[in-house]
Amino acid sequence: MRTVLQTSDGKLLSGGSAGLDIFSNDAFSSASLTTGEAFSVLSLAAVTEEVTLVGTYTKGVLRYENDQLTPYLNRHLGLPSNEVRAILLASDNSVWYATAQGVVQQTPDGKLSHFNEQNGLPAHFSMGLAEDREGRIWIATGIGLAYIQQGIVHVVSFPEHSDAQHAFSFSVVEKGTWITTDRGLAYFDNATQALSVIEKSQGLPVDKLFSIGIDHNSGVWLSSNQGVILTSLSSLKECLTHPSALLEFEHFKEENGLASIQINGGSQPSQFVDVDGNVWLPTAKGLATVTPANLAMLSEFPIPVSIEAVLLDGADQQFDTDKREVDVTPLTTRVAFQYAGLGFAMPSRIEYQAMLVGYDQDWVNRHQFRMTEYTNLAPGRYQFKVRARYIGGPWQEIASPFSIRVLPSIYQTFAFKFSVFLFFCFVIYALYKVRFHHLKKSEMILKQRVDEQTRSLELQTKRFEFQATHDDLTGIANRRAFDRWLVQYFEEAKAKQSPLCLAVIDIDHFKQVNDQYSHLVGDKVITEVARILNREVPHYAKCARWGGEEFTVLLPEYDLVNARVAMDHVRKIVAAHDFSFIAQTLKVTISIGVASADGARDHDRMLTHADQALYTAKENGRNQVTIFE
Repeated sequence: MRTVLQTSDGKLLSGGSAGLDIFSNDAFSSASLTTGEAFSVLSLAAVTEEVTLVGTYTKGVLRYENDQLTPYLNRHLGLPSNEVRAILLASDNSVWYATAQGVVQQTPDGKLSHFNEQNGLPAHFSMGLAEDREGRIWIATGIGLAYIQQGIVHVVSFPEHSDAQHAFSFSVVEKGTWITTDRGLAYFDNATQALSVIEKSQGLPVDKLFSIGIDHNSGVWLSSNQGVILTSLSSLKECLTHPSALLEFEHFKEENGLASIQINGGSQPSQFVDVDGNVWLPTAKGLATVTPANLAMLSEFPIPVSIEAVLLDGADQQFDTDKREVDVTPLTTRVAFQYAGLGFAMPSRIEYQAMLVGYDQDWVNRHQFRMTEYTNLAPGRYQFKVRARYIGGPWQEIASPFSIRVLPSIYQTFAFKFSVFLFFCFVIYALYKVRFHHLKKSEMILKQRVDEQTRSLELQTKRFEFQATHDDLTGIANRRAFDRWLVQYFEEAKAKQSPLCLAVIDIDHFKQVNDQYSHLVGDKVITEVARILNREVPHYAKCARWGGEEFTVLLPEYDLVNARVAMDHVRKIVAAHDFSFIAQTLKVTISIGVASADGARDHDRMLTHADQALYTAKENGRNQVTIFE
């Protein structure tokens, strides 16, 4: 699932790769195009009480009205791209569309206005839209953030200390706008027009946040590819005001009931709070929903806690429930206590604190861990206490603490310690009398061992360096190495005014190879294509595996004409190659996008241009080389 929305009549619309589903009267149904064609949904937006617009991956915009789904707007009717990732109904009744080739404004009379890089957007690829209280139309793009006001594009830069590059979605509040990014949660203040970012250093459990929603109790829900995070507006404002403050949050994962921790990103809306206060989230395994009021009620219940077991060096000890005391022998090195909060609803939300009186000065947070272990305790008497609660609720302490007595070993007595002192004095005196040539011999042996260890470490370092810059599957350079090459060669090309081209390569229909044959066959195909690329590209070109089924090739001293010839040669070699030794009837082709450094102001833009050219090649039928122009 990618997107979810509730209509004015109470229906819940959810869209994904399989189309559009409608949840009404406790049952799901599917909406089909009148033409019978399949479609993949990316975005939803209610523009009237009766009409909902549906953004798709390849069909442009569809219109859902009276349980009927019909084509509405696409490339033939003025959209720059049929990939529509966000739709926004603005306060002036104009409708905005975020597409893979820029943003489009549709006025009430049907007039279309286009905004893209030529108008000032950071990138063509757009995936998020919102209108704030001052009429700004916010746009999240593939490589930056901007807003449009009175027809003028304003680019908003992230703070210098932040590594954020991408924005995904927005939540508009009275005095500003919250923005999810690939490096935390940003906030734009309408009064100061300043952009601040709350990052992982302030307690966020993940870097990349996809969507933000605020429920009826001012709870803030943040989705990611590692589950859902619940925090509060007050905690977020505290982090903005005091950069040293840590964010208070709860992190919900599969153990809390999610079928998948992979929450959708890059579509809108990718979470929704319905009229009843329920929060809906599209995940990789369907829709997830939570009722915040139920979580608040759950936290109010006190949790009785019980010590279930006492372990000495891992062995369970039998103890008198009335006496509740265990003697620990001198040979025991580990003492562990297992306990449990007696809560039967969402036990994963129960948190614990423990304290060993005589050892700890205060309660120690154990979070959701149900065991506390102590090692090498000094002789003496101790008392173990534990308490539990649902997150945010009252603590409930164990009624009867558990006592332990650690018995001393013989080596902990004064007589033994004094004997050891005398012994060491004798050893030191004896060592002092050892002849000088023995010390010299030991020095030589030590030096030999150091040399051997140094050589071993040098060899290990070289292995680590190779692993850090090469792909395990194919043996060619990996993305880390390629990123360094791209910066180096781009700067050299600009300094020397020499030509430089970049090719981005994608194996066509690779998902079908995995689905039809197996992932093992898919890995062999990737390895074989990498071998062909490494062999066929010019000897001074730099070839790397970019990720998945994608490869990149840097072509120093190549202009677009020569680069196209070189890469078309590679394409033909792959297309003619016999892959039957991997799987019978297997045919493999590649699509290639090529861009030049001449048309890019930085290396990231050059990469974006090549990626866009690859996208065009795949849209135009695959198995071809396309130049970015």
